[in-house]
Amino acid sequence: VLCDYQPRFDILKKVVRAAFPKLPVFADTEDHRPGSFEVILHHKDEEFEIWSKLLTGEPADEMAAHSVAELVVDEIRRAKLCL
Repeated sequence: VLCDYQPRFDILKKVVRAAFPKLPVFADTEDHRPGSFEVILHHKDEEFEIWSKLLTGEPADEMAAHSVAELVVDEIRRAKLCL
């Protein structure tokens, strides 16, 4: 899983690792869109964009980051059903 929005990455990593302990989670250091939060699930030679949303609010807004991370976990579960 790649996440390109560093301020929320640590929260995403913690929540995703709790749900999927063996799933590697990496930060994409290139900022594609300021304020964007994109998550891509890599499986074999395929990529699945499972979350892409422009978020408003402060980067330190942990509640919002946790909510998004939980939605990401749900999307990963859905994507894994399609693999």
